[in-house]
Amino acid sequence: MSTTKINPGSFTSFKIKTPRSIIYSVKRKIKGRQYRAALRTVLTDGINYINRNKYKTGTNYFCPVCNNQVGGFAHLSNELRFSWNSVCIKCSSRSRHRGLIYAYKKALDSLNNNQKILHFAPEPIFYPLIESYQVDYKTTDFFLQDVDYPNEDIQALSFSDNSFDLLLCNHVIEHVENDRKAVQEMYRILNPGGTALITVPGDFKRKNTIYFEHLKFNGHYRDYGLDFLNLLKQEFDDSEMVNLDQYDDGRKGIKKNEMLFIASKLK
Repeated sequence: MSTTKINPGSFTSFKIKTPRSIIYSVKRKIKGRQYRAALRTVLTDGINYINRNKYKTGTNYFCPVCNNQVGGFAHLSNELRFSWNSVCIKCSSRSRHRGLIYAYKKALDSLNNNQKILHFAPEPIFYPLIESYQVDYKTTDFFLQDVDYPNEDIQALSFSDNSFDLLLCNHVIEHVENDRKAVQEMYRILNPGGTALITVPGDFKRKNTIYFEHLKFNGHYRDYGLDFLNLLKQEFDDSEMVNLDQYDDGRKGIKKNEMLFIASKLK
């Protein structure tokens, strides 16, 4: 059964790869002709292994998700890019999660009691925060089964129009074939006055989205550019892009240009 425990941000400790597991991972990538990813794996996982004790015992950095001091955040990489200072070894939060914890709190503070929230592909690291509010919080996903509404396709949701006051959608839309339908469905199920908080992977110094001919990049159909904001503006009444690194103080590992898209339904 697919569960939220496999999600990034699963509230489980992050395991540093051993030299043997690094070699195995590199061989597997080379076999799959992912030569760039193989080289990057050697670099990022090698640095992580060298720094493994510092991550555990150091106190120079702070994770606002699990409220732990750490010696640094572990590095990740794939065929597309490096993700430096990404993972908290205590809770597995990524850079975006450490920024979103502040954005989500701000959004939750603006809600009234018993207003309805729908969280797509929910990450357990956010449960303590959301459940501390008196809201009607529901979760959903297409594959994950330990959610309130399993088997829901964000491109064709079963919910009635005007059903929720706040939608949380973190790194989901890149996994669906028709992102415009997904955005239209999110707008449809929002109550007037409702808001969707959306993140997607991409390079937001780049103007245009890159489309993939295959799904080998973590099941992604595309890597977004600034034109994602144009898509939201076409379907929502009001949309804006905010930089989550505004919440960083140099210790939280929130990357530059870690973007959150806020889309609203006004009427």
